Order: sequence, then structure tokens, then C-alpha cells
Amino acid sequence: MEREPSEPMEQESPPPRPVITPSMEEAINRARYGSADLVYFENQNSNITGKQMHNLKDGEWLDDEIINFTMKAIQERNETKGLRKIFCILTFFLPKLLQRGYDVSTRLLGKTNVFEYDLLIIPLNQRKKHWSLFAVDNIKKQISYYDSCLALYGTAESPPYTKCFKALQDFLEKEHLKQNGTKLETLYTTFTDRNVPQQDNGNDCGVFTCQFAECLSRDAPFRLSPADIPYFRKKMTWEILIKKFYE
Repeated sequence: MEREPSEPMEQESPPPRPVITPSMEEAINRARYGSADLVYFENQNSNITGKQMHNLKDGEWLDDEIINFTMKAIQERNETKGLRKIFCILTFFLPKLLQRGYDVSTRLLGKTNVFEYDLLIIPLNQRKKHWSLFAVDNIKKQISYYDSCLALYGTAESPPYTKCFKALQDFLEKEHLKQNGTKLETLYTTFTDRNVPQQDNGNDCGVFTCQFAECLSRDAPFRLSPADIPYFRKKMTWEILIKKFYE
């Protein structure tokens, strides 16, 4: 059962953000407007060339490569700093779970026991048109949904994310039996956060999704608005250039 959204709380002033200096901005712009063939980052999860960097310009739509890099950079930051124990699952996971079922999707997890983490962060690309985010909290026993464009669904009785809640619950039950040899004792509640910041265009959902993940990784409130997105696009570009989370 989905619980009711909580009332928004008064928030303290956000902490200062990392500064992007003029020299950093020059490097950022060279990457965002330069050759599409240059390789900036490459590993088993992401292959980022100038083509993907161009997508970090204002008004462009982010692809899987940028999302996966950013999610893993957040995870690595938490591991290095001893912060909340999180596991960011690649963007390909949830579509495979929905379309091809448990057995196929879990191949992306390898030997990872998802129940050893406090929080699972799972981005979703809906029909290659919109990014949003699921988070599985193993402490609270809750599956939450965060979407910067909830108006997409209007008053629909069964919005697209409803089937994702069911699929993730089924995944947790099967995975617990596989990893721990026992049934999952408590069903996870579901929660759609209707107080999250909302985008004002059709292009920035990927940036919002990454920033939601970053805030959740620290158990921090969402302190961003559409006016902040150009800054975060620059910051995400810089993180690819330095190959780690920038703070």
C-alpha cells in the first residue's frame, strides 16, 4: 500500500555549493562544445565521448552514459567518505526487470547482495523520453519514487510507475530468497514523493534525477529548482573531466 506524502517541512539554508572557477568553466565549455569523437571516460559501465558531453549543454537531454557515470560517482564518493551505504543500480536494470523478468535483470547485479546496503538507487528511463528515480530503503523497508515531472501523469488512476513498484517488490522477494535462503519477512511499503522539485521544460529530467540521487545518498532534503540546473550541468561535466564526484 502506498502511504500518504508527508507535508513539506521548513528547511534551513542549503550549504554552499562547490565553486566553478573561470578556468574550470573554460574546460567545461571545451568539452561541451568540442569534438564529438574525443573519449573522456571509459569503463564497463560508461563510455563517454564528446557526443555525450554535448548533451550536458543547456536544453539537451541526458543519455544512459551520463546517468550511469554520475550515479557511480555518487556511490564511490559515499564509499570514500564513509557516508550512507548505497548501491546505484545501472539504468538498464529496471527496463530489463519490467520487460524480461527477474532472471535476466539480475545478471546486471553480479554477486552483489542488495540487502547489504542501506539504500538502492535505481534510475528509470521511460520509453526513452523521461528520467525518474526509484529508491529502495532497506532500513525503512520502503520503495520510493521521485519524479521531476509528475504532471505528465495528471490524474491517471494507474500511472506508469505503479507497475514498477510491483516489479521491485517481486524482485526483492525473489532476491532475498536467493541471497539469504529465506523469505522476505516484511513487504516494503511504497511512496510517491509529490513534494519534489519540478522541472519547467522537457529536457532537464536527467539532471533532476541525478540530483535527487545525490540528495538521497546523504539523506538530505532536495534543495534545487529549475534555476539551478545550468550550474548542475556544468558540475556534472566537470565531474566527468576529473573522473570523480566534485565537492
